Amino acid sequence: MPSGPNVDLGNDLVVQGLSASSLNAYLVPPTDVTQYKSIMLMIKNNAFVGTLTFQGADYDEATWNEVELFELSNTTQILSSTHTGANNLVYGISPLIYPMFNVQMTAYTSGEALATFILSRSEMPGLTLATTNVAITLDSRNKIGYTRNDGTNNMHVPAGTTGDTVVLAQPGMLARVLVLTTGTNSMKFFDNASAGSGQLLAFLPANPTADGTPLERKAWANNGITIKGDAGNPEVLVFFS
Repeated sequence: MPSGPNVDLGNDLVVQGLSASSLNAYLVPPTDVTQYKSIMLMIKNNAFVGTLTFQGADYDEATWNEVELFELSNTTQILSSTHTGANNLVYGISPLIYPMFNVQMTAYTSGEALATFILSRSEMPGLTLATTNVAITLDSRNKIGYTRNDGTNNMHVPAGTTGDTVVLAQPGMLARVLVLTTGTNSMKFFDNASAGSGQLLAFLPANPTADGTPLERKAWANNGITIKGDAGNPEVLVFFS
């Protein structure tokens, strides 16, 4: 029987004995997963009060974004980016959309989370899309087609819109902004599902140039995307996912 903290089974690498018992501690440390086609996280039945967050990043690890994994122990294949307290659950995805992956204790009260992390060079068996006509978005580089960073949807916002404009009423990505006609106000985008207030997500400069080149923003919104209205705002086309 293979034993030890790391067991290489040829096709699979099993990392055992993982634990986290303090705020911001890593249950799974930042790990390069590019050599593997699927990952699984087995959270053990050990009581803790806190929130584990699944996160992915590019190689530079400059920005860690929440990533959703399938709850494999649920037949409806629920997607989740966090795990809070209910133990003996298995999460997984095939493939991961980022080259780097970690699991961090982003909120903590008590106890200790324990887990086993499995990286496999094979596709995850039995993982299928539950609906038809599904648009698959890819977040990594060197892929064919649109990615989440490009934006898979767009919204036109007329110049001088004074009311707040809800672009997205759920978590998502503010990808790019194409200025169609310039304006005098610095258009502001907030991480908010219903109002142009709270955490500033991104902004355009006052008097932005309308030259046909989309402005890259690539800002992840935890709650939603809302533009603060202003009579001096430019006319824009917002690309988002």
